[in-house]
Amino acid sequence: MIFTSSRQYFFTFSYSPFFHQATQTLFFSSNGWPGNGGFDIYRENQTADGEWKSPENLGELLNSAYDDTYYSFHTQSQNAYLVSNRPEANCKNEAP
Repeated sequence: MIFTSSRQYFFTFSYSPFFHQATQTLFFSSNGWPGNGGFDIYRENQTADGEWKSPENLGELLNSAYDDTYYSFHTQSQNAYLVSNRPEANCKNEAP
């Protein structure tokens, strides 16, 4: 289990965590932080001394007014994946 600086929000309003080992980054979906609406995808980076930075919303490139969840990133292919309840496919071909 990973405890972050936003621990109280993570367990109350957040789910679908994904930890990217290569960049020591935790991605998760939350509706407990300011966002575009519904659940948005956020990231938190771990510093060299093991501390966690504040969550960062990944912005409109990935997030919509709907629920955007279960983000994952494949390092080798450089492809990002997510699940959304958007009424139509509406994604760009870039990932943060």
